[in-house]
Amino acid sequence: MSELKEVWSYKGHDGYQKVFRHYSQSLKSEHEFSVYLPPKAMLNQKCPVMYWCTGAAADDREFMLKSGVQKYASERNMIVVAPEPRPGPLNDMAKEITAEYFVQFGFYLDATEPPYSENFRMYTYIMEELLPLIDYKFPVLTEKRGIAGHSMGGMGSLVFGLRNTDIFQSISCISPISHPSGMPIGQSLMKSYFGDKRDEEGAKYDPFLLINQYEGPHRHILVDQGGKDELWSLCMTDSLIEAVMMKNLSLTYRSHAGYSHGIETIASFIGDHIAHHADEMQWKG
Repeated sequence: MSELKEVWSYKGHDGYQKVFRHYSQSLKSEHEFSVYLPPKAMLNQKCPVMYWCTGAAADDREFMLKSGVQKYASERNMIVVAPEPRPGPLNDMAKEITAEYFVQFGFYLDATEPPYSENFRMYTYIMEELLPLIDYKFPVLTEKRGIAGHSMGGMGSLVFGLRNTDIFQSISCISPISHPSGMPIGQSLMKSYFGDKRDEEGAKYDPFLLINQYEGPHRHILVDQGGKDELWSLCMTDSLIEAVMMKNLSLTYRSHAGYSHGIETIASFIGDHIAHHADEMQWKG
């Protein structure tokens, strides 16, 4: 297990917000994650944990600093962990809605096609490195884990939660990319990551397709989205509503008039997501 290096720490809402860096074998580089430890965790009392998968336009620190999640996590005594979402440094391309721009963000999957197969392995990093590390270093109730995320990270949270029901007991997301295989940009991304195995491998990371094949225990999923989400056509959240109807899943979908795709939407509703996970875990705090 890799050594943790504390990057910074500050007190807030009677808990501590920290950032750590460590070497990842999966990503073949140093990687960081942010963690908020609520009051009970600071007393070494075990608490549930919610993992947050950040979207492509932000990172773990921005989520922690701008979302206001600490207040709600402190009230519910829930640990919050947010890994840096990108498997490596970004290039100098201008921001634009193209597959060429988005491909560098990794989308929380394990690529099999060079050059991305070298270190684009965020799925393995989270499941095989980060989770065991968090369980070992912090007072986590391992039977009470939840996963949530935004945009690219919303896609990630659905994938992790649906594929690993023995690990994650609750799922939520904000403006998730819900059906990447159903749009041209997503198809191009899967081609870059998986080559000729785009359809077979890509299906493992497509929430809509995973729901269609779902045979696991009941999960109630909370989904929030801004009514003025500028990436509405990429999110394809309507597909989730359609898919869950025939499965052992239920979904609360909330569209919020006037809200966009960004951090302000996360900050406005993150308290509801902490409450959702606490309720699904039957945790009173």
